[in-house]
Amino acid sequence: ARLFPRAQIFAFEPVPDSYQLLAESSKKKKRIVPVNLALAEQAGTAKINLNSFAPTNSLLPSAASEDAEIYFDGRGETVSTAIINTVSLDEFAME
Repeated sequence: ARLFPRAQIFAFEPVPDSYQLLAESSKKKKRIVPVNLALAEQAGTAKINLNSFAPTNSLLPSAASEDAEIYFDGRGETVSTAIINTVSLDEFAME
């Protein structure tokens, strides 16, 4: 935001709990537009892996690795899944 002070920033967050945090934290930043969608190849739905450490939630399967253990203190394992809404970047830009 500091490098491009006039840019409008779209922040995509498909997980409802994380989206609420994003929306709340960006409320006073008029240029940041929170979007409750995931970017994907096409619009629709997808299954997301919800991990014990929310910043590691992913459409990709979680994999145990030495890096995950080091950087996430062993908190990157999948604990559940959810169905989220997706949109392609092209479709989003046309709206």
